[in-house]
Amino acid sequence: NDRGKRRISSGINAEYGDSLNAKLLKMIPTLLLLVVLATLSNTTTVTILNTIDGSAHPPPCVVICSGIASTWIPSSIHPGFVFAFANMSGCNFVSAPLVTATLSAGYFSVVPASAVTVRQLTDKKFYGYIQGEIEDANNDWKIVWTATGYNC
Repeated sequence: NDRGKRRISSGINAEYGDSLNAKLLKMIPTLLLLVVLATLSNTTTVTILNTIDGSAHPPPCVVICSGIASTWIPSSIHPGFVFAFANMSGCNFVSAPLVTATLSAGYFSVVPASAVTVRQLTDKKFYGYIQGEIEDANNDWKIVWTATGYNC
């Protein structure tokens, strides 16, 4: 009697168990992706404490955008400085964002003594000024920037 039960249960496992296991194995990547997405959505928070113009917007409107500016122009107003135009229009900011800018210089480039100064900042653009000569700037200098602001 016990042998019959064992045969029936092992027959059921053999018939249905393997396909169930296969289905479960196929679901694991999807389940892992869902867990990762749920974790990221719960832990990624961007908070802006202060803004340039003092305006506040709802938290879901915060956006981070970054880019590179590398077309250099010698400054006629500030001798010994060059500047590059950074176009942020694709970021869709509704007010001037907070901008962090740094200079990336090529391996054989002259390293300037000054930091990037952000000037004429709007929701669409800024100019990055740095002390240096146009010949040096055209030798692989790039302003690498990140802007954090609001899009609604």
